[in-house]
Amino acid sequence: MRTEKPVILEHIRPIARMLVTSESGCNAKRRAVGPGPEVLPAAAGSAAGRRKVLLHRWPMAASMPGATNATPDRRPTMIVRVLLCLVLLAAIPAHAQEGARQRSHIVIPEGSEATYDKWGFAPAIRTEDGTIYVSGVIAGLAGDGSYEERYARGFRHALEAIGRILAAAGASLDDVVEIMSFHTDLARQLETAVAVRKEIMNPPHPAWTAVGTPALASPFGETEIRVVAKLPATAG
Repeated sequence: MRTEKPVILEHIRPIARMLVTSESGCNAKRRAVGPGPEVLPAAAGSAAGRRKVLLHRWPMAASMPGATNATPDRRPTMIVRVLLCLVLLAAIPAHAQEGARQRSHIVIPEGSEATYDKWGFAPAIRTEDGTIYVSGVIAGLAGDGSYEERYARGFRHALEAIGRILAAAGASLDDVVEIMSFHTDLARQLETAVAVRKEIMNPPHPAWTAVGTPALASPFGETEIRVVAKLPATAG
């Protein structure tokens, strides 16, 4: 399973350092020039104004006798607010900003790379909770003999191909919990399909939905089979 690093921290750190440096410079400048012009007139005219100047320059004076009715302005500056936002962003894992597919393991068995690139679908996907979704595998007619014999071979080959895909995902046919099959001739194929499936897969039986369809993506296909398998969430 892929593991994503919180790369957002690498972008936030230099910005935070720059903002801290800027804030430190501003504080140093304020200390050098003293209180702003809006404070000085008040200081010259009343005792309250003088207390305001004192508290502006030395916040510790707020705890001195006679200063209990005056409090320094502790509102955070814009830079402090930005820094707080950056800290919150840094606490979000990078993978939390991705979708389920980006966090999943894409299963591409050896020899299937061209199909993945050309047709734009994965043979299978294993999600974080251990669920494996296998794309449809085509079952055609194989070998000689009657239709039922040729169809049985083709259906068996398709289930074996699904087994290889599951093996690449760290699973097996025993982990299959659901089957969905699409049949171009449901009435003619279903009995044979059930018999072959029982030969290939151990009990107990999985959930299975068989659907009739007029056509498949492959002109040589008789049936298309897709499955869902389940592994423990800690597997792989």
